Amino acid sequence: MNWNDILGFEEPIRLDRRTLLKGAACGFGYLAFAGLCAASRSPAAQPGPLAPKTPHHPPRAKRVIFLFMHGGPSQMDTFDYKPRLNRESGQPCPLELPNAFGDDEKYKNKKIPSLLGSPWAFRQHGQSGLWVSDLLPETATCADDLCVIRSLHTEGQAHGEAILRLHTGASNLVRPSVGSWVTYGLGSENENLPGFVTWSEENPSPGGNDESASKGQFGFSNFPDGRRYAELLTSFFRAGEVGYEDLGRLAQDALYYHAGSKAPIPQDSHDYTRRLSISAAIRKTGPWVVCLSGLISTQAINNQYYLDRQGHLSVYHTKTGLIITGANSKRQPELATFSEKLLGQAVHMPISSRLDMVEDDMGEKQDRLSLAYNTFFSELYMTKPSEKALSFRFAITGRGRPADDPRLTLQLCLKHGEILETATGRKITLGRDRIELSPDDLGGWIRHHGWRLKFDPTARLVWPVYPHHPYTDAPEKGLDHAVGALSVPLRLKAVPGHYVRPGEQEIQFVVEVN
Repeated sequence: MNWNDILGFEEPIRLDRRTLLKGAACGFGYLAFAGLCAASRSPAAQPGPLAPKTPHHPPRAKRVIFLFMHGGPSQMDTFDYKPRLNRESGQPCPLELPNAFGDDEKYKNKKIPSLLGSPWAFRQHGQSGLWVSDLLPETATCADDLCVIRSLHTEGQAHGEAILRLHTGASNLVRPSVGSWVTYGLGSENENLPGFVTWSEENPSPGGNDESASKGQFGFSNFPDGRRYAELLTSFFRAGEVGYEDLGRLAQDALYYHAGSKAPIPQDSHDYTRRLSISAAIRKTGPWVVCLSGLISTQAINNQYYLDRQGHLSVYHTKTGLIITGANSKRQPELATFSEKLLGQAVHMPISSRLDMVEDDMGEKQDRLSLAYNTFFSELYMTKPSEKALSFRFAITGRGRPADDPRLTLQLCLKHGEILETATGRKITLGRDRIELSPDDLGGWIRHHGWRLKFDPTARLVWPVYPHHPYTDAPEKGLDHAVGALSVPLRLKAVPGHYVRPGEQEIQFVVEVN
């Protein structure tokens, strides 16, 4: 009985291995077979570009294991003994510090920081007399097998820049790292596996917590309030989502932590206000935290690390997390709080600012952040919120001839994979697909991640917008860093005889938490 005939199947085609290699996948298998045949010949006859090479000097080591422990303990706590630093610990720093804020008069009288010595004792070990702290007692037994280089230095102050310099010798991407140079210079004994692999900045690292939940803030645990601050940070840690970077941070935290009593910190207060000497402040009211920034700085167009001071408002709630972010970016006017177009150029940084934090006749606190641009002024009024709602408004005053396309934009912390609901009944699961919602699509409010935002009926929303990544000098790639840009056009009109037009437009917002 032939079941192929009964069921209507065709007789299977008989293939030998050579026919299969020629025909399957358009003959791709035959190409692989030809490559294997070529590789079976003597390697000396056809050396590849990464074939093993003879080094300049006879090697003394057969294997090298390079351990780069990102976020490890400070050199002053391990191998770099600083007796003077320990003697003068707690005293004002006697060295001239880099002027990171320029020559502005208000920064010249900043408090001089105090020196901080190492809490670990140092001793000399081995015949070499290598200084090693008591933090590393087992490592100290191998002192004569170690080579410690103390002559390295850098011009930068940021951790990320230092990492790039250590591995590549440069602070800008993309440059070959030491692993690439070693493979290029010495070759590889295995032609089937790469001699060096790096994790690209464009690919997100596997899972994990936000850095603030586990990063090394435990150095402050020498003090009672520092221990409470460390406890506060760990309350944000999601134990079921541990990434490999979390492990390094947790190990560092365990290393630096000092047990003892705790003292209250400002974050424990129901109401808390911190006003800086410049136009920036933070105010906590119950579960709400609002940050206002009127920082003014010159744009550094060709410096990928120096972000534009273009974000001026952040809103946080303890139940939902960050709702509106005032994070700065680079070459992205579409994410600036305000922008205008003049002479074909987008202008997205204020000319001047002022911050007032006052109480009215009824004792109610009201904060006002004033920002001046080329063709308008903005005054942001923040009133005292209730437990579940916070309202704020922008009062716009026109000045002179209006610019092209002036607009107000809020950066919304939207979560990919979650649903965004609009007043018109639309429910959208946020992903990588670009979404542009018109005023008719939105209808005046959106609901997302446990909060609802009411806004001007002319607002538009775009998702996802990727902020600037300073180390790649390009927009972010991962959705974890993407934001939604909610924009409201400014209705500015020139009025003959009225150069300044007070109260030309008022834009109101209300944030509600379920």
